[in-house]
Amino acid sequence: MLGKLLCEWDPRSRYQYGELILPVILSGTLNELPTVQTTCKNSLSKVGLSCTQDLVGAGVLDAFPADEKEAEKIGLQHLVHMCYDKSAVYLIEQSTSFVQIRQETGLRSLKLLLEYATVDDLVRSIRKLMQCLLRVFATAENQTDIQEQVYAILMLLIDRLPSPEICLEALTLKLDRKRLVNEADGLPSDMTVRTVILFLERILTLINLSESETKRILSIVEKPYLKDYMNAETIEKKQQLVYSLHKA
Repeated sequence: MLGKLLCEWDPRSRYQYGELILPVILSGTLNELPTVQTTCKNSLSKVGLSCTQDLVGAGVLDAFPADEKEAEKIGLQHLVHMCYDKSAVYLIEQSTSFVQIRQETGLRSLKLLLEYATVDDLVRSIRKLMQCLLRVFATAENQTDIQEQVYAILMLLIDRLPSPEICLEALTLKLDRKRLVNEADGLPSDMTVRTVILFLERILTLINLSESETKRILSIVEKPYLKDYMNAETIEKKQQLVYSLHKA
């Protein structure tokens, strides 16, 4: 029903109200009920085609793409770009919910949104996204499924951003002394430090850093004040990270 409305509305209304409806449709494509999932996937496809037609009508595209899948993708990318800010905020809130099923759906829907988002939107919102991932992971101890979903989003960001250093800078900012003292990330500082180190460790298994970025991260994780926020397990993880950085 919601997808049908988006298709029937004029372009102005489509994007004005799309930021409220898009997260619902994205979540619906991941619903456990096959009928709901199918309906929402079909709606998303039709909305994508309608948005591509908007681009043709506005003269942004010379002609409607011959390949329907390509047309659908272009339209959804445009829709996500136009509705990104409020949609991202909504799904970030869902992802940090204390209700596990809502949190899991929120994370999967957020990942889907980010797959269609423009690089500019990702760069602009990277700090909010890292804050979300940090909080979810840190509070999901012994919840492997949740943590793996967080890692999947983290790797998506690393893959889609023009440089992994954009993500790494937002991440290492969390280890700033004043931020830790003030618990600026809304978490106990020991949890923040531990999670950042785990994220860095995972990232290093998948990408090669430049020499300058390696030195920058080393200089941060070896700051003496970080020991005040580390237990024996975190110290061991940090030592493994430092070893990996020296080998890089």
